[in-house]
Amino acid sequence: MSSVARASIRDNNPVAPATLAQLPELAAVLTDRTLGQLKGDDLFVFPAFDAVDSGDPNAADQQDLTADQKVLFTKQRQVWAGNVMGFIGKGDEQLMITSRFVRPGRQDHFFQYLLAKVLGTPNVVDLSTTGSAQRPLVDLLRYSFPLYLRRALRKGLYKTYIRREENEAAVRGPIDVARHLRQNTPFLGNVAYSRRELTADNHVLQLVQATIDMLVGQAGGRKLLASVSDEVALVREAVGGRHGDVRQLINVNQQRPVMHAYYREYRDLQRLCLLLLQHRQIQLGLGTRQVYGILFDGAWLWEEYLNSLLAPAFMHPRNNSKKLKQFLFFDEETGRNKGSIFPDFIRDAPRVIVDAKYKPYGNIGGRDYQQMLAYLLRFESRHGYYLYPEQGTQLEHPLLVRQGLDAVPDESGRPDPSAIQHEWDLDRIGLHIPQDCADYPAFEAAMATSEAQLKRRLGLPID
Repeated sequence: MSSVARASIRDNNPVAPATLAQLPELAAVLTDRTLGQLKGDDLFVFPAFDAVDSGDPNAADQQDLTADQKVLFTKQRQVWAGNVMGFIGKGDEQLMITSRFVRPGRQDHFFQYLLAKVLGTPNVVDLSTTGSAQRPLVDLLRYSFPLYLRRALRKGLYKTYIRREENEAAVRGPIDVARHLRQNTPFLGNVAYSRRELTADNHVLQLVQATIDMLVGQAGGRKLLASVSDEVALVREAVGGRHGDVRQLINVNQQRPVMHAYYREYRDLQRLCLLLLQHRQIQLGLGTRQVYGILFDGAWLWEEYLNSLLAPAFMHPRNNSKKLKQFLFFDEETGRNKGSIFPDFIRDAPRVIVDAKYKPYGNIGGRDYQQMLAYLLRFESRHGYYLYPEQGTQLEHPLLVRQGLDAVPDESGRPDPSAIQHEWDLDRIGLHIPQDCADYPAFEAAMATSEAQLKRRLGLPID
């Protein structure tokens, strides 16, 4: 049996040539290829870049993760990692992509912490690349199940037409003559017939139920599903708390994938359930020629993590679900709103705008400033904050908004100093990410301190 080649890189950083040489087949497949080109039955991407299909030509700008993003890309003759984190492999080569906000060579407790906060389960993933070859993938897939279940159930219970064979006096469908003669001779009053019924008790939800039962039987499974207890109850009620033979369910769902565009979230859930029930983690690592794994958008994780800190004091408009959509303009001619926008976080009283930035302090600028200024003007706010991960101490970098024309000289020929608008409070606030914690519990405790400092700065109650 061939050995598994494994390596770890950090997102948004150059990749060492030695690492690429260690994973030649995987590097060739990933470099300069988009997620849309890579996505397959064994590669999961979250949030799904095909989750929105509104017909809006600007839809690509309104999603957290787009199909044209890349895992590895070439810039100035050097290969760089993109904005995704997670686990990806091909054949006997496996790559772990961790956060850039952790020092090289350190255990990535930060990515682990973000997943724990967003997924709602503590200490969920072992991201060490020195343990089992499949452990990171198994953990990431298993603990992503609540996310996929919740996302699918937002569309309601998946329903399909199924054919039922009945034998009773009240006929509600076409008579099955051959079966009627077999079952009802001599005739005693019943008639054999068949009927079509639109029901949630179908092969897809039975597959989900089988996956739930499997997870409940594993260590920590009940705790894992606690955050989606309502969704689990809905599935259990729909299928009567039972499912058929697992092998038969797997075969049926492989042959009958969810195809309707409205239920695309159920297609992703169906794929995940098949992967978990087939124990594909044992098969994936060795010999398969297909790209496999699970990837998370770093910016999305950071934004959802901040939501866990700022809610419910701040509203959180969501691009992909169009929740709490805001607009820049109103068109009097058509009577319709124009220019949809999605500020990351808004507090109404006092009006405060918060923009989540999964990037270092030095990379905040340009379009980030223009976007925040537009938000402040649109929502008549004088308070705006950029929240970003800070590897050093927790810092604030205030910005003062200028007034007047900077490039117009006065009569003396000197530039006009232009007044500063002191009424505007615009700060870049770094949430300190601990770097030298001995273990994950120590990291959690240090993060709690950083979070308390942030909440205090924003005037939020501290738990």
